[in-house]
Amino acid sequence: MVCGAALGEPIDHPSEKLSAGNILGKNQKSTEAFPFIKMKRRVIILNLVYKKRLSGFSSTGSDAHENHLSFEIISAYGGSIFQHDERGFIALFGLPKTYEDLPQRALRAAYELIASSKNYKSPGADNALPGCSILMDADLVTISALQEDMTYQFLEQEKIIEKFDALQSSLPAHKWVLIEAALPLLKGTSPALSFEALQVHDGWWEVSHFNPIHAGDHEILPNLNLEKNLASLKTLGDLLLAGIGRTAVLIGESGVGKSSLIRAWQAHFENQPSAEAVRWVKLSACPYRKNLSHRLTAELLAALVGLDYAEGRDGLPAQLLENLTRLKACPEDLDLQSLLDYLSASHTGNLTVATAPGENNDKKLTALLLRTLELLAEENPLVIVIDNLQHADAHSNAILAELCAETSLAPILVCLITRPDFQSEGWQLINRLESRLGNQLVRIKLERLSLNETETLITEALKTDLNTTAVANIIYSLAEGNPLFTSKFTKKLNDNGKIIQTGDAWVFEGELGIEDMPESVCIKMSAEFDRLPPNAQQIYKVACIFGKTFQEAILRDVLSRQRDAASIRKDLGILEKNGVIRVIQASPTPVYQFQPALLQEVVYQALSPEDRSKWHLKIGETLEKVNRENLDLVAEQLAYHFLHAQKPALAARYYQQAGHKALQQHDNREAAVLLRKALALADDEIQAAQLLADLGLALDAQSKHEEAITTWKEAAEIYEHLSNFDRVARLYAWMARAAWWSDTLDQNLTCCLEGMKKVQGKGESADIAYLIHECGRSYYFNGQMEQAQKACETALRMAQKLKAVDVQAEILATLGILPTLAPQAAITVLEKSIALAQKHQLNSTAARAYMNLAAVVENLGQIRRSHEYRHNALDFGVRSNGSIDELFAKTTLIHSEILLGNFDEAILQITEIKAIAQRETEQPEYLSTLPLMEAEIERQKGNFQTAIAMLLDYLKIKRQQGLEEEVLIGNYRLSEVLMAQALVEDQSASQNNIDMVVAMMDDALASPNMTTAEVEVLDLLSLGLAYKKDYEKAEALWQKAQQIAGQSPGLFQKTQVLLTSARLAKARGDFDAAISQYERCAQRFSDMETRWWQAHTRLELAQALIHKGEADGLDQAQAHLRDALQDFHAMGCGYYENQVEENLRWANTLAREQAVRSRLNTRELNEAGKVQSSFIPASVPNLEGWEIAAVLDPARETSGDFYDFITLPIGKIGIAIADVGDKGAGAALYMTMSRTIIRTYAVQESSPANLLNLVNQRILNDTQQGIFLTLVYGVLDPQNNSFTYVNAGHNPPIFIPAKNQPQSVRLLTRTGTLVGIFEKETWQEAELIFEKGDTLVIYTDGITEAENAAGEFFGMQRLLQVINANPGQSARQLLQTLLAEIRAFTGELEQLDDISVVIVKRNP
Repeated sequence: MVCGAALGEPIDHPSEKLSAGNILGKNQKSTEAFPFIKMKRRVIILNLVYKKRLSGFSSTGSDAHENHLSFEIISAYGGSIFQHDERGFIALFGLPKTYEDLPQRALRAAYELIASSKNYKSPGADNALPGCSILMDADLVTISALQEDMTYQFLEQEKIIEKFDALQSSLPAHKWVLIEAALPLLKGTSPALSFEALQVHDGWWEVSHFNPIHAGDHEILPNLNLEKNLASLKTLGDLLLAGIGRTAVLIGESGVGKSSLIRAWQAHFENQPSAEAVRWVKLSACPYRKNLSHRLTAELLAALVGLDYAEGRDGLPAQLLENLTRLKACPEDLDLQSLLDYLSASHTGNLTVATAPGENNDKKLTALLLRTLELLAEENPLVIVIDNLQHADAHSNAILAELCAETSLAPILVCLITRPDFQSEGWQLINRLESRLGNQLVRIKLERLSLNETETLITEALKTDLNTTAVANIIYSLAEGNPLFTSKFTKKLNDNGKIIQTGDAWVFEGELGIEDMPESVCIKMSAEFDRLPPNAQQIYKVACIFGKTFQEAILRDVLSRQRDAASIRKDLGILEKNGVIRVIQASPTPVYQFQPALLQEVVYQALSPEDRSKWHLKIGETLEKVNRENLDLVAEQLAYHFLHAQKPALAARYYQQAGHKALQQHDNREAAVLLRKALALADDEIQAAQLLADLGLALDAQSKHEEAITTWKEAAEIYEHLSNFDRVARLYAWMARAAWWSDTLDQNLTCCLEGMKKVQGKGESADIAYLIHECGRSYYFNGQMEQAQKACETALRMAQKLKAVDVQAEILATLGILPTLAPQAAITVLEKSIALAQKHQLNSTAARAYMNLAAVVENLGQIRRSHEYRHNALDFGVRSNGSIDELFAKTTLIHSEILLGNFDEAILQITEIKAIAQRETEQPEYLSTLPLMEAEIERQKGNFQTAIAMLLDYLKIKRQQGLEEEVLIGNYRLSEVLMAQALVEDQSASQNNIDMVVAMMDDALASPNMTTAEVEVLDLLSLGLAYKKDYEKAEALWQKAQQIAGQSPGLFQKTQVLLTSARLAKARGDFDAAISQYERCAQRFSDMETRWWQAHTRLELAQALIHKGEADGLDQAQAHLRDALQDFHAMGCGYYENQVEENLRWANTLAREQAVRSRLNTRELNEAGKVQSSFIPASVPNLEGWEIAAVLDPARETSGDFYDFITLPIGKIGIAIADVGDKGAGAALYMTMSRTIIRTYAVQESSPANLLNLVNQRILNDTQQGIFLTLVYGVLDPQNNSFTYVNAGHNPPIFIPAKNQPQSVRLLTRTGTLVGIFEKETWQEAELIFEKGDTLVIYTDGITEAENAAGEFFGMQRLLQVINANPGQSARQLLQTLLAEIRAFTGELEQLDDISVVIVKRNP
């Protein structure tokens, strides 16, 4: 028996002795005492068994020939023989060197061995072996240390020999059998081969079909950048169909999705018109049999001429001659036999044909290919896809260069696919093509996935809707965005139970081991490793034990006894040149990072556990020695190395030290991980208690309050056993505070009382004082104010006596919010707390004191000052214990931003909170109020449907959680939204909404869970009842709300109660009382700087003044409305802007009515009317294919309305209709001026939006403040049937499509605010396209606000009913119909407002 194996190149002959030279470099002896590091390696084992033993087995004669042929086949595919005798041999694939296509190589070798056996005729016959069978298996073997005689052994070799000796006797002849353990590796990682196996009995599978040249399908991967990558290929396909050829190069590393992209491209391409005529030819360069030159081009020719190898070698000549003759492509002097021999060899891989047709035939072969391509392209456009170009031989590349240079002359598209292997022959071809083809060569580079794309791929692979972020982070660190590796790791880790569902997310559980490495990934990475020189491999093995990075200086110290610094630097340079490490820091010592990180992980996992442990210990001791003055800097590294060196006590100590450091840096999640590791290794009670206490802090800071309480309770039990009651007191105080954070106030007080019982009679200490204070704080939040005061004073005396400054600051922060202190005294106490906290850098305490101070001054109505204090709280919260204080401060700050009307800033803070919260696995309880705040912003901006949707989602969640109090608060917020439109007398307000509000608030008031917002509920319920005209009950409820609010220090709440009183008075029609109370509220809100509330109150006040109807009051109303409009506009409250504009028009109309009725300045009005009437167009434009009708019916001598038609260049018409916000002669003059300005700028500026900007600025400069203009201005272009317009706060024009259906009528809402109100205002343009028969109606509010004897308005609803009832009328007919309907509606009543209408219709 002969045994042996090497780590060098495949052996040339089995009798060669394998020595250390094969390990350290070809024929190079090692002079260094470098202990060999054992390493596991996945191998495929091939056992060839002769049907009959070779008689007189020897290494000479026919036996030698037959063995030599077998060994050459094995060697050609990268295998090695480690045992052989007269019965056969055992070969390994994966040792001494592995390849990423290891399974394919092993299968191809087996196929050739079987094929040669079937062709056997006599001993020594060419290309044949005696009858044989093949048995294949797969296993992990351990590359062992060098022996004294410098030969190499692997640990499992005897076991393998014994196993196959036992199996050989039952192996049938001419059979190819797989042991079941090998099946997943061989079949699962060989997608490029057509391979089928049938089970013959337990554990054995017979290969029933194998086609070594079948291209097959690669693994299908989701291509997340598909559209982007497809764009260039789609363009090339379009060029091909147009008869233009090109060459494309698709570049990407293994597994990045090149094959998936080609498949997607072909699928898209084949769906195009005329694409069925395109012929596709796909082939791949072979990574082995590289002694066969021209192989790729020979296979290309075989594919082009359609050789069918199934007919056998004997049928090839006739096929080839027939196909070439049909194409008229065969040169007369071509050596056809040589070509046939080579084409046969390219299929079978028969080694007796070692050369191509011959050097003299190179040009002829090129000419043959070119001629074949030319003739085939005349029949059908060609797409030629050549994969794995990096493996192409130099001769084939030279011919391909000539072929690609000719592609532009014919409909031939060549797509070359390669990896970025810059040293390969294929890459040299690309460089040559770039210089020859220039822009005709298209490069497409496929990139790796981003972290987000990786998460998307994992989510799809797991077929889940749950969060996969944690798993994506782990897999991304391994696969680094490689789609194939990402897919493989996801499946492997899922199969192994390492990624599991926990709650609403997938998480990684356990530690990564070699069993978690997908076999195909291990093989690919092992192949990368084997490409490194042997000495560099040894350095890499040691370096990879450091982790993902390593310092050169520490590596030199670790290897100081084995290698000198110069040789280490040399090998590091080799590793860097090979792209497996890179420098990430140059000073003070070079720091290297592994790339890809996956290679480091695979190599590390492959190292033997014993050797890993030894080197971990050496690295740990070296790090400890070098960093003895700064162990904190390397504590986690030391813990990691000592843990894997089987030194648990040292590991626990350093994990604890690293955990402390993480806590100090507020990296609470990392701190929890490290402290848990230390806890698992702790071997005494004191250390365990310390670790539990620190772990609780890390958990609490992540809002994992329940888990923190449980952890602290476990620590407290240990400290109680150790009689350390100070620590018991502090831990119970922490438990109580954690319960408060989780909003469980009963548990908060329970923890305090339990703790006090534990430390009763244990004397005085800072920790006990802290617990007593926490009791006082708990009493406060549980409504027991007397006990709270007493506990805080007791704790303060003890803390002052002990000079415990930190405890004093905490106590003062609580004392400052107790109701027993007057506001100024509370402010003094809180300022003292802040001063102590700042002086002693107690950031969390300072943040809490500032938040309490903000609450005190807010109660005084000092909202701006409160806002500043909350900003200070946020600053200290950021500097405290991580996210918990920061998030809480931000949440309270949002409250201030909303009160001040800073909605954009509030939204920004909410966005930042969500971003911070996403980093935590647990969400703090107070963050559950975020949806309420978001809904409040939407309500105040007037986005009611959005607010309702948010609140319904909130309520659904709270009901599912069984949180009744939160449900009541949600219902109150929802009721506020439902009531919002009624508060401003919006005509679209629903009585049904009011009924729902009354029902919900009635239920809330009756609920035992109503502990907060009672005043607000009473207010809203009383208002709802008043709107239902139940004034007596409404007043009684309001009185109760006022009584409760009177006991509260909050000025804002008291003002809201007063506002409700004003609203009740207005609902009763007591406008004098309402106006008085509104004015008081408006002043208070102004003093408090609550901008939205001030604007809203002014709107309601203006409505009360308008209802009262006095002339002076109408002027006041318009002043209040203009102020409110300024505020709502600045805050982005579009709905309320509209409401203010409607009320401005209403007030202006009433003022005009009063002027008409009083007939003031009649002579002046008559004169103004004569001037004004001269400006109204005498006729409408006459446009071919269009009809326009218009009217202005003034209510008095002068009119505030006007319309105009302006002739513009290239046949366009400007159309304007406006309503001036003034009365009497002033309106007439303002109308005249506005019309003149619009006409002046219309001929200069084609854009309606830009025109309004100019008009607005001119009006503001030239007129008194307080006069405004609503306007619709648009440009009608009859050539393209368009109307481009702006609507500046005007009534919405009505667009009626020719096929008039009620649901198809469109209202053209405002695209900006009134003209003459705001400087630097802008308007948005909109466009209509008229189809034949479409109609546009533009009008002023004289139509919708026309009033009948019953006091009803004509309104938008009646206007739409008239339009819908008269389809198909001409513009003039529709105008007459509208005017008739309005006259019939108003009857004999005097017309109080101007009526203007312009109707534009495109003729049918």
